[in-house]
Amino acid sequence: ILNINSGSTVSSEGAMIGAESGSTGSVVVNDAMWTCNSSMVIGVAGSAELEIANGGAVSTQVGTIVGFLGAEGMVTVNNSTWDAGSLTLGSSGSGTLSINNGGHVTSSEGVLGSDSSATGQVTVDGGVWTNDGRLLVGRFGRGTLLIDNGGEVSNSYGAVGEGMSAYGEVTVRGAGSVWTNTNLCIGGTPDSAGGIGQLTISNGGTVNVTDELVLWYTGTLTVNGGTIRFSAPAPVFNNGGIVNYYSGTVEFDCDLALASSDVSTFFGWSTNITAMKHLSITGEAVLDGLVTLSGGTFSAGSLVNAAMLQFDSGTLNLTDADLSISLDGLFGRTLEVTSLQSIAVTNNATVDPTGLLLINGGAFSASTTINRGEIRMSDAASGSPGLLAGSAVNNEGLLSGNGRISANLHNSPTGLVD
Repeated sequence: ILNINSGSTVSSEGAMIGAESGSTGSVVVNDAMWTCNSSMVIGVAGSAELEIANGGAVSTQVGTIVGFLGAEGMVTVNNSTWDAGSLTLGSSGSGTLSINNGGHVTSSEGVLGSDSSATGQVTVDGGVWTNDGRLLVGRFGRGTLLIDNGGEVSNSYGAVGEGMSAYGEVTVRGAGSVWTNTNLCIGGTPDSAGGIGQLTISNGGTVNVTDELVLWYTGTLTVNGGTIRFSAPAPVFNNGGIVNYYSGTVEFDCDLALASSDVSTFFGWSTNITAMKHLSITGEAVLDGLVTLSGGTFSAGSLVNAAMLQFDSGTLNLTDADLSISLDGLFGRTLEVTSLQSIAVTNNATVDPTGLLLINGGAFSASTTINRGEIRMSDAASGSPGLLAGSAVNNEGLLSGNGRISANLHNSPTGLVD
């Protein structure tokens, strides 16, 4: 047992903890610093544990193996830092890493379950794991990664169940929990199928894919209350994999022509956005085919070919463009919002002198709504009132009917409220 405490500094050429079969080794770095100038093995042939706590810092200059030669190794990083070099959790043994309470681990690459007999497990619970290179969750063995409670993991290439004998499982759950990849493969490599790979995004968790997502027939992607975000318009290559999209958000952080994109992977060939599902396009959304909004949410920075939107029910958000209700406006001179519909404009909305906004039991909001034509409000058949909301409503035309206004109403001399 080695305890490095309270501002102490230790330097070593290399390190082996739990070196002999049947041995047990333990190192605690508590508010202190340990620099290993070569490689570190935690659990060589015996069981071993490294705990870094209370602002402690450990640096491994070359690389680290946790769990070697059938041994068990465990590392806990609690409100501390560890620069691990090339990090393998479970080389030919069992390796476990826990990053908690603001702990931060950096590595040049990460491998969980390297050999077929190995097991690697990582839990990032409110901490951060930054990989400069690849992250393999199940290379040939078994790998599991849990990102929870605002934890963050980032890497370039990511794979879940990469090799033929591998089993990989990643769960990203909880608000603020994020896994960021340049490229991501589930159930194989970019070129071929491999082992079993499962990725679950739930309860506010987020997975970012900058370039491509490759899903093989041995892979499963589940989105249940989380967000999967793409930075490219056609990033998904589904080679017979399973997509379980129950609820949550599919976001494209780019301009997007829907018919030539990978929206169908999540919403079907007919692009039907149903209840509890959200399609978000931060840039310009070109509707070059029919899009049906039936109970879900559709968000776009701006819309082209809005006539191809069949808006049965749900929520439509325009996040980066003004809305004009006019003869040459996005929806023409008349826009009706019924009881099962909600339209939200992040910027401003203008009802031109030829325009008519009908709020028949539905909800319409904008930062500022400028009415130079007519806004007519009425209750739904169920009795629920129509809603006009936002920061301000500037009325220069006719505002009439029954409904509720949740905004500062400014009535000009030309305005009439009836």
